[in-house]
Amino acid sequence: MHVSTAQFGPTPMLSTLTMDAAIVGLIACCAVLYLVWLLIRHRVLMRRRGAFLCALRVMGGSKPGSWMMGSARYVDGAFEWFRAIDPRPVPTIVLRRGGLAMVEHRPPTIDDALVVASSSYEIVTLETGRKGRSSTCQIAVNPGVVTGLLSWLEAAPPGGVEYATEGHLV
Repeated sequence: MHVSTAQFGPTPMLSTLTMDAAIVGLIACCAVLYLVWLLIRHRVLMRRRGAFLCALRVMGGSKPGSWMMGSARYVDGAFEWFRAIDPRPVPTIVLRRGGLAMVEHRPPTIDDALVVASSSYEIVTLETGRKGRSSTCQIAVNPGVVTGLLSWLEAAPPGGVEYATEGHLV
């Protein structure tokens, strides 16, 4: 196959077919690099202490938000959630332990099971202590994580997180 070139000035210009192939190749390389980055990021996040897989949705309004897959971890006085397809190494959502309270935990309903693709998960409803649409969220986690979450919430300092940070506990 012969590639035709057009002559503009001293350098030949590639044909549109060759340029299209180069652009498609560049897009494919970028997509592969993005997927590799997401896999490396996920691997690094899951190696950290206290990390676990977790789906999350924000409740509020007349209709709850959609489920988003990701991973979460407990760090100091915060629950950090990382969205699976977000390339940034910082958490997407951070919930402070001081305002966080578990409302309920239950097995998934038919609608929930379709999203998390397993009935072995539990749906945990959390009050975030914020006002407005994001005052309640739900997470779908392994039942063992529910026990860890309860322990983490109950292990807050007496009088709340603010009480400990103001120097009352030494």
